[in-house]
Amino acid sequence: MNYKIYELVGKSKTIPDGYNMRTIETYKLEEIREWDMENDYDSIDAAYADIVKKKDDLKIKTLTILPIININWDGEISYKK
Repeated sequence: MNYKIYELVGKSKTIPDGYNMRTIETYKLEEIREWDMENDYDSIDAAYADIVKKKDDLKIKTLTILPIININWDGEISYKK
């Protein structure tokens, strides 16, 4: 199975709500783009080890490791590209 590292990216927007202000926060996942990191990992441990190795470059980021499963048009499931 392939694993990829994603960053949780959020932004907030303040809108009027009657006499008060309301803050709306939205989040999305973006694939991490570091020049010396791999795109795909064979195990969750390998992805975690790469994060630990590059922890100084990844400060103040919220990361997650997700398994990648591909399903083709015929419904066949593959775990690798």
